[in-house]
Amino acid sequence: MKYLFPAKNADWNTRLESRFGRAAGFVLYDDAKDSLAFIENPNQNEGHGVGIQAAQTAIQSGAEVVVASGPVGPKASEVLNQANVKIIADCGEITLKEALDKAKP
Repeated sequence: MKYLFPAKNADWNTRLESRFGRAAGFVLYDDAKDSLAFIENPNQNEGHGVGIQAAQTAIQSGAEVVVASGPVGPKASEVLNQANVKIIADCGEITLKEALDKAKP
């Protein structure tokens, strides 16, 4: 399974960013390969539509689950739901490791 987290870098002790669409980037964890990869968010400073663009980045990365510290927003949620990406939102200010533990079945 592939999990995507809004975060500043790919370190297990990094805390989730509070805003999904305006995060500095995203960390993709692939549990089949046990690997972390950082994906820069080029849209973080755009005027509007950043949630949708972040959702599209998640889909393009192959993420099956998005884990966020707060809400991902209604438009981003709609895009993710249409792509059958599970959303785990409102996790609070937790680390990537804690977020993964919360998301894994």
